[in-house]
Amino acid sequence: MSADDDRLIDDFLDDRLSGGQVDELNRRINTDPQFAREFAEALYLHDRLFDMARSGRASERGKPEISGSQLRSYRKPVTRRIRVWGMLAAAVAFLVFSTLWNSTRTLNAATEIDRLIAKIDTSPDRRYEIRNLDQDPDSKPDRQPPIDGASLYVRNPDRYMLERRYPDGRRFLTGSDGQTSWAIAPDGPVRVSPDPERFRGPVPGHQHGLPFVDVRGDLNRFRSSYDLSGPNSTDDGLRKITGTRKPGVPRGPRSFEMTYDPASGSIRRMIFDGLPQARGGPRRVAVDLIDSKPLPDDFFVHQSHHTSDREVIEEL
Repeated sequence: MSADDDRLIDDFLDDRLSGGQVDELNRRINTDPQFAREFAEALYLHDRLFDMARSGRASERGKPEISGSQLRSYRKPVTRRIRVWGMLAAAVAFLVFSTLWNSTRTLNAATEIDRLIAKIDTSPDRRYEIRNLDQDPDSKPDRQPPIDGASLYVRNPDRYMLERRYPDGRRFLTGSDGQTSWAIAPDGPVRVSPDPERFRGPVPGHQHGLPFVDVRGDLNRFRSSYDLSGPNSTDDGLRKITGTRKPGVPRGPRSFEMTYDPASGSIRRMIFDGLPQARGGPRRVAVDLIDSKPLPDDFFVHQSHHTSDREVIEEL
């Protein structure tokens, strides 16, 4: 709390506030939870000192009585005490309301996330487009294909294919059939791993604990590791939930926005902001739903995306 805040409270306790200062005090109480808390604590301490002075004078019969001037330093007129407790009640009420409001917002958002999780098993195949929202137009090209403009195909619960393209149009595919993962570069051998997460690195958020491929895992992590707000309605009839990573949570983007269809439970857009930069990649990305058309049954096996004579290296 600032020195001006301390002075405002002290002047109130000493009965030195002007009318304008009283208005300012009321405004601060009703708009600043931290100030309201400090104000309530100061009033409580002031009243305790008054009670101690009064009870001490009544009980210590053998000691000199407290002088009138000493008592006045603790005691205010009855009307002043009524006003003190009235403002204390207002401060406490404001704090209670703020706490309940924030808890209700989190509860509503968490309830919505539970509804989305319940609908995951019936979600159709999906195709998303990934956008780098902080891309520097003058940045030098990377050896890896860019994530900006990539297509992400997803089938619950854990199958995916990420399609990235080099500037010359060549494709670099990575994916998983739920049992193995694979990588198909424009040339060279196809690489296959028994670890389903082996080639998930380029998927937005995967390096940082948010593998967008596993929507159920994402939503559970949002629910437990983020302070949630919403849901809020959008102009097109969708809903939006936002979240900020809780203090002490070591992984994940700093914040996220999730826009979804409340009727179908379909996630239409995700924005990850504040992705850690230790391994490179964008700091802020958007993942937008393009369509929900059914994909072929064998779409997520690597053989569907290369010729039969292509060399395949199976990792151990």
